[in-house]
Amino acid sequence: MSKRADNSFDDCAGLAVPARSNIWYEDGNVILQASGTQFKVHKSILAESSSVFGDMFGFPQPPLVDTNLVEGCPVVHLTDSSEELMAVLEAIYRRRYVQDIPPLSVVSAFMRLGRKYDIPNLYTEAANKIYRDCPVTLEGWDASARSSTIDIGDHHSSWMELAIVARQEGLLSVLPFILYKCCIAYSTTEILNGISHRDATVVVLSPEDQAACLEGHWNILGAQARTTFAWLYQRGTLSPLCTSSDACLHVRQNTLDQEFIPLPGIYALYDWENGYEAGLCGFCARVGEVIHRDGRDDFWNELPNLFNLPSWDEICRERQ
Repeated sequence: MSKRADNSFDDCAGLAVPARSNIWYEDGNVILQASGTQFKVHKSILAESSSVFGDMFGFPQPPLVDTNLVEGCPVVHLTDSSEELMAVLEAIYRRRYVQDIPPLSVVSAFMRLGRKYDIPNLYTEAANKIYRDCPVTLEGWDASARSSTIDIGDHHSSWMELAIVARQEGLLSVLPFILYKCCIAYSTTEILNGISHRDATVVVLSPEDQAACLEGHWNILGAQARTTFAWLYQRGTLSPLCTSSDACLHVRQNTLDQEFIPLPGIYALYDWENGYEAGLCGFCARVGEVIHRDGRDDFWNELPNLFNLPSWDEICRERQ
């Protein structure tokens, strides 16, 4: 992990009276200031958690005039957001979020600041939560809807935000899952222009992931037609033992018309129990189920390649 930190002074430091956070220990001996909010903490505790802070406080400090002191403590100006710094300090001091299902914003803070300041416990905790919630097997995909270790929330930009963190931190094994979710959740315009928030900030994918989603969307549509839903495109009846060929052909054509024509949706990982057997004779239903299940396996195996990522075997090495 990188041990270099950006502790440069805020350009606007001193222009406004900083707010005092609720992390303010009377016996603290250093003030951290981030985006206009101050935190009174202890050098020893920070140094124990972070080698970067340990190195920072270990160097001889230049003499400070009184105007640089707050309650007799030196002020270290950080360029991080106060919200992310708050999350990290609450975890260090109060063990908050460690056993909980934290919101995505907190997990992102643990990843970014955990790497920046070399706080391995928080970084590893966050990475493991992301790994658990972003499966690399089809069985994991099926289970992902039933449990979660991260509160993704209902923000429209959540999958985009998670993709940004994963790409920044080099977590390639989670990208097939996340980019697939992005292809389902976002329009082409949103992929290209990002998602605007009420505070005027815009969440935008990296150019690399924008290209991956745009190309991946079309790759998904082609792949699902030849894998999971190959049974819809097969000529004639699915089974030579079909007992009602006209009805079975009509059911398959109706499914095509509803879900894939004129513009196909993304349904590649829908399981057979989604009701696809309805209206098919027993023989055709059994054949269709086998094609669907085997095709779903094949689609999952192809998923990384659809986004121009290495194979599952290769990208999963990071989890070892």
